[in-house]
Amino acid sequence: MKKYWIFSLIFAAAALYAGCGEEGVVEPQPSKPSPVTKISEDTYVIEESDSLSLAQIQNSLFTFNYQGTPPDIEVGDIIVGKGEGGYLRRVSAVNYAAGQINLETTPASLVEAVESGQFSTSYQLFDRTGDPAAENGSGSVSGSVLHQAEGVELTDGGMNLSGVELYSGTVNSVDLEVTVASGFLDFQPVMSIGGVIKSSALSEFQAIAAGTFFYHCVLEATASGPVEHQGEVPLVSYQHTAYQQIGPVPVVEVMTINFFAGFDLDAAAAQTLRAGYQSEYTLEFGARYRNKAWEPVWEKGGEFVTVPAYWIQPVDATLQGYIRAEIVVEIYSTSGPSLQNQPRFVFSGALEDPQDWSWDLRAGVRGALEFDLSILDNTLGDWAYNLADWDSLVWYRSIGEPPAALITSPSEGERFLEGEQIFFSGQGNDPEDGMLPGDSLKWWSDRNGYLGRGDSFYRNDLSFGSHTITLAATDSDRNTRYDEISIHVNPNNPPTATVTGPAMKTYFLQGDPVTFEGSGEDSEDGQLSGESLRWSSSRDGVMGTGSPLTFSNLSANTHLITLTAIDLDGNTDIDSLIIHVIPVPEPWHHAMVTVPATTNFPMGRNDGSRDQWPVHTVHLDEFMMGVFEVTWALWVDVKRWGMTQGYVFANEGKRGSNSKFSNERHPVMMINWHDCLAWCNAYSEKNGYTPVYYYAGRAHTPDNVYRDSQSGGEIGNADVEWNADGYRLPTEAEWEYAARYIDGLSYSPADEHSGYNRDPDVVDCAWFEFNSDSTTHEVGLKFANSLGLEDMSGNVWEWCWDVFDYYDLLISPQVNPLGPPVGDHRVLRGGAWFLFRYHCATALRYELPSIDWFHSSGFRFCRRPAPPDTD
Repeated sequence: MKKYWIFSLIFAAAALYAGCGEEGVVEPQPSKPSPVTKISEDTYVIEESDSLSLAQIQNSLFTFNYQGTPPDIEVGDIIVGKGEGGYLRRVSAVNYAAGQINLETTPASLVEAVESGQFSTSYQLFDRTGDPAAENGSGSVSGSVLHQAEGVELTDGGMNLSGVELYSGTVNSVDLEVTVASGFLDFQPVMSIGGVIKSSALSEFQAIAAGTFFYHCVLEATASGPVEHQGEVPLVSYQHTAYQQIGPVPVVEVMTINFFAGFDLDAAAAQTLRAGYQSEYTLEFGARYRNKAWEPVWEKGGEFVTVPAYWIQPVDATLQGYIRAEIVVEIYSTSGPSLQNQPRFVFSGALEDPQDWSWDLRAGVRGALEFDLSILDNTLGDWAYNLADWDSLVWYRSIGEPPAALITSPSEGERFLEGEQIFFSGQGNDPEDGMLPGDSLKWWSDRNGYLGRGDSFYRNDLSFGSHTITLAATDSDRNTRYDEISIHVNPNNPPTATVTGPAMKTYFLQGDPVTFEGSGEDSEDGQLSGESLRWSSSRDGVMGTGSPLTFSNLSANTHLITLTAIDLDGNTDIDSLIIHVIPVPEPWHHAMVTVPATTNFPMGRNDGSRDQWPVHTVHLDEFMMGVFEVTWALWVDVKRWGMTQGYVFANEGKRGSNSKFSNERHPVMMINWHDCLAWCNAYSEKNGYTPVYYYAGRAHTPDNVYRDSQSGGEIGNADVEWNADGYRLPTEAEWEYAARYIDGLSYSPADEHSGYNRDPDVVDCAWFEFNSDSTTHEVGLKFANSLGLEDMSGNVWEWCWDVFDYYDLLISPQVNPLGPPVGDHRVLRGGAWFLFRYHCATALRYELPSIDWFHSSGFRFCRRPAPPDTD
């Protein structure tokens, strides 16, 4: 039966194409119109195009749309296609309609479509760490768990089966419970499948699974009376789907590995019976078909180790437990080989009289093979083969008076750290033999297996988790008694420290109380608190412990604040953030940072709109830039002072986007480019610096300082005193460099927001349409970028010096570029509160006439670095 969904998986992953042999494939012949190509006497490959395409599949009915001459497809033809998941069908009826052809079809066999060819694959099954590795040029489309029973825990190393219930109920009025008291299984075989087709018949085929089988299983059965019952539950089902091609014809392989756990119990009386064993062995099993005959493959090797048996009273009883690993391979959606591997144990106990009873434990492996390959070659029928048993006597006991066993160390419930030395000690005392020697005492862990022999020893390699430790004391008559305790090994993992506050604001006035919040979590100790959380500053040292912590004595300058989480074992982890403390005498909104020089900044991008490309190298001298966009408070303070000194401003500006609700820390907006120049000059003179901007064509003297943005006219690059120490607008090269700066060697992506490297979520770094609630916001509330610059993306557009034009492609590299010498339209950068995430990109450019203002046009200032002895 053809399963269409399998082909849908296959051809949706065209990158997993696997080449195959093409011996004997007929060259395409032009006997049918394109896109239908003949590959054998009655087999045609359909390549979909505008002239012929598969419209739909309804069960066995295939409907194609065509344009122009309809394809000449006849009853008896085989069609092969890669569209809509792929298909291989024999046509049983043809019906033409206007622009459509309807084909009733039946499944076709691979050997009918391919005269000669070969295929070969090799996959690791049940690999939970990632996609299986494929050999021989094949690919895997999927690898996933289809079923996982309750209680089964999948780990990188296998399956933990401890606690899995196999049966719970009533059998003939007897209450019965059967569980896996402890169990672990690891089997990740490599599955090899291959075949050769010659003269339209399958001449060779093989399916072989090989791997190491680690098996540990102890079953516990509790019955309230005499009972005989057997049962089996599915544990895990894991599937890979893969494909290859012979010429244009797909070969699909769906490999499923199923694990089942089963038992067979026969007890003559009420009983609690526990038995099992552990083994690690290599196994290769499967079959080959060649020379028209099957050859079974069955290679094995390994050892068995008993797990102590236990029953509450001697009775006639038999308990068999097993894990059945079944590998089912579907080839071309039809059942192919089924390989079964069954490691098992059989406990048999016999009671001849109250003083004489015995038991034995046998363990082994058996296997079975079944094949149904009729679709591939009608000359092959079903074939089944039982592989030889591999069985051995693991333990035999004839019981007289048993000894006593006692574990003296470790204690019940004791807890240890992974890697810690654990001292094991115990003793055995027999009525006939007295105190038993050390070699009569054997130790096991249900998680790590055999631990050792003796009355005392150390181990430091127990794995993480709960362990049932068993001591077996055996006397000279081979009578054995057991003692058990439970211990727990914790992973010795470090804790995790997380700073959560202050969340966004990173600038504070000196003397202001700053509240730091954070957490520490440890896998062994849980949530940490109090003295386990320690705060320190790179400038002020230890600040205190606990969370939250409020500290008011931070010194001025930049601080690296570190939270150290310490668990009970002394392991530590740290998290940190950077804050800036501004001296009280200097208003916080005056703050500036130094931007280092660069000789290799890759400005722009090679995609996006035409005005953003190409990427070109820029050299920039060191400069200083304002941490914040100019606030309404600072704008008004400088503007009012300037007006007393003869400055004239074309626009009053606006306090954020909503004067009624915006406080003075919102950025100023609705100012034009000329207002920014006049304000920068006023700010320079107010602080004793030399102004930068001068009226066009005039000497750079105090009388010609640019003071009138209302009628000052256009000024160009030559009208700027670039060496002056006063305030100015950044060039757009300076703006983009500062916005994308990480460490001088690397830069944030040009199509992302400023601060992307510190937090890739633009919501945490910028105010824009998604999170602004349709208004500007107080500056400095979002995460700063690596230089400590706030709001470089979002909030308001920022005027730059440059005339807007395409980048000059003839000048590369550029040294301190200033843009075109003159022009009317000037550049704005950074996006704004009402625009989309796209506009927050650091390479995005916007332009506006220099005399116009925009309802979100603002700015930030720059200046050359101050001499070391003045700042």
